[in-house]
Amino acid sequence: MMANNYLANAPFKAVSVMVRYGDFENLEPSEFAIDRSKQCLNITVQVDGRELAALSVEAQAAKHRLILIEALCDVAANYDLPFEFLDAMRRHAI
Repeated sequence: MMANNYLANAPFKAVSVMVRYGDFENLEPSEFAIDRSKQCLNITVQVDGRELAALSVEAQAAKHRLILIEALCDVAANYDLPFEFLDAMRRHAI
């Protein structure tokens, strides 16, 4: 992210992605909130825990990677940040 200047023009210096495990999936980030004291953007996504548990360890890791890429793409869209490198990562993650 640093090499691609992802945070260079952002009103925060870090992104914290909370992954909730529940009984349904909602990968659209919610609760966009900037913690001004820590200069961190906090977002939340929810994953279907039962679906995730049914995957192999390798598939779980790939799913988590894709979840983070998608969440960071949504952040980029909301804050007009560079996303091209994330698009390339997404294509390789699928």
